[in-house]
Amino acid sequence: MAAHLQMWKTTISLNHNGGKTIIPEVKIKRGIFQGDSLSPLLFCMAIDPLSKLLSKNESAYNLSQGCHRDPSKRINHLLFMDDLKLYASSDTDLHHLLQVVHTFSSDIGMKFGLDKCAKCTLRAGKKTHTENMQLNENIDIRDLEEHEPYKYLGIEENENIQHAKMREKISKEYVRRGRKICKTQLTNKNKITAINQFAMPVITYSFGIIDWPQKYINRLDVKTRKLLTLHKIIYRNQCLPRLYVPRGEGGLGLSEINHQHRATIVSTGQYLRSSQNDTLSIVYEHQETRASRTTSVTQLAKHFGQSCLSDEDETPNKCATEIARKSRQKYTETFQQRNLKKWKHQRAKYFLGELSREYIDKEGSLDWLKRGSLHHDKERVIMAAQDQGLMTNAFKKMAGISNDNKCRFCHTELESVGHLISSCKVLLGDGYYTARHDGVCKYLHWIICKKLNIQCSSKSWEHQPEKTVGNDLYTIHYDHVIPTATYLENAAVKPDIVIWNKSERVATLIEVSVPNDGGLNRAEREKQTKYQGLMYDMKRNWNLKGISIIPVIIGATGLMKKNLKSYLTNIPGEPSAKEIQTIALKGTARILKRAVGWFQ
Repeated sequence: MAAHLQMWKTTISLNHNGGKTIIPEVKIKRGIFQGDSLSPLLFCMAIDPLSKLLSKNESAYNLSQGCHRDPSKRINHLLFMDDLKLYASSDTDLHHLLQVVHTFSSDIGMKFGLDKCAKCTLRAGKKTHTENMQLNENIDIRDLEEHEPYKYLGIEENENIQHAKMREKISKEYVRRGRKICKTQLTNKNKITAINQFAMPVITYSFGIIDWPQKYINRLDVKTRKLLTLHKIIYRNQCLPRLYVPRGEGGLGLSEINHQHRATIVSTGQYLRSSQNDTLSIVYEHQETRASRTTSVTQLAKHFGQSCLSDEDETPNKCATEIARKSRQKYTETFQQRNLKKWKHQRAKYFLGELSREYIDKEGSLDWLKRGSLHHDKERVIMAAQDQGLMTNAFKKMAGISNDNKCRFCHTELESVGHLISSCKVLLGDGYYTARHDGVCKYLHWIICKKLNIQCSSKSWEHQPEKTVGNDLYTIHYDHVIPTATYLENAAVKPDIVIWNKSERVATLIEVSVPNDGGLNRAEREKQTKYQGLMYDMKRNWNLKGISIIPVIIGATGLMKKNLKSYLTNIPGEPSAKEIQTIALKGTARILKRAVGWFQ
């Protein structure tokens, strides 16, 4: 190890207007190399003997009550990395422990951070003023003032933990981080992930240490939802259970503070219950017998998740950490099942019901949500459409805001989300549905041309299909009327794409549809039967050996059937279902923004 430490070095570079300045080699001669993943382990190895020295020392504070003190219930220090807290029954014992720490620190070359060191004397639970403690001529440990807090592992304490002050400080920092995240240009998925991983730990770190009455937890959850609504991450009538469901199940994946608090209490209570450590056994006994019901971790754990707690007989030969993790996981699963059940009984249940059908590819239908592929504003609109939460005229009449529930465009049909995204004659006439349909067709045409070596644009969004293109082997017709030898009564002679393989004398018709989510089966059935007369005529007059039709059906809000991917494998180039889904969703978002405005 000594030889390894001598090899530590780094390079420092500075970018400036005049160019770049590099200091080629800086040797690390003391301390731990910052940024090296091995450094924390090396530091722990160096500091661990100090903990062992203090544990063997007789100077300590006894936690047992009464005249007969149990020697096993003694404690003289808490240590986490470089944060050390000493306990002693008198100033003499404390001075002795400080001498041990000072001697050890000098031996390994570690210095006291005197500006962070202080002494606090308590008698009968109250802060008592005493003189500063002097180790030697250069080191003087000052006594804390009566109302001056000290910080240990981020928590401010004095004679007691400053619960109210810490709650206020933590809440402000959480809201500050959340607001900063919401103001970024990240996608909704990344914003939610950032809140869960960057803002949420500010609060969850304090659970089990700081008292959090339920009203403060509820206020923070409400504040979080207000921030998300204000910055247009969620819509105004957001289905709350769906907000806390994982994205893989169709939700937004936000962590609820109330759930995180209760899950932490349950896992901490289970850990104290299962631990074999003597000191933690004292803590468990105190929480069970002396702490109040509103602050006791073990009693709250029973209240929040009695069914998730395990006894020693149920988990033999397992460590307390593993048991606590399983209890937390069990509680989280129960919470998610509760949210899904609530979702099923709200107005947003329509989408969940369609998603649960046997023929629907649930994983593929939610792929756009898991990837977070849409712009944050488009994702919000699509989620609102799925939940039937947009401010349509039908919704306004149901809420008592308006008396007119007819479509604002055609003035004949009930204005629902389904009507706006797939059935309004005026929007159809204005070309909004056609533009969404053609977006999918252009992508398919581009993929086919690339695969068959037919000249096309290098980027799919720049591709402009021609009516007929081809080469010596293939001919591709796009939105082209196919001449027939006989009269066809239904006049279905203009398929979206026709691929004619001249060498093998086979043809493939590709038909695209973007219906409402409840009409996938009907749209597929119509596409397969609509062109039967044309297929028969083409086979006879084109002298084909075979002809087939491939329906490409994608729901207006992203639902897809399980057979879609198998259909796509039969198309040259094997188009991506993810890309087709994204194109359809963007088209739906444009329609809804045109219909009900940008700021729902």
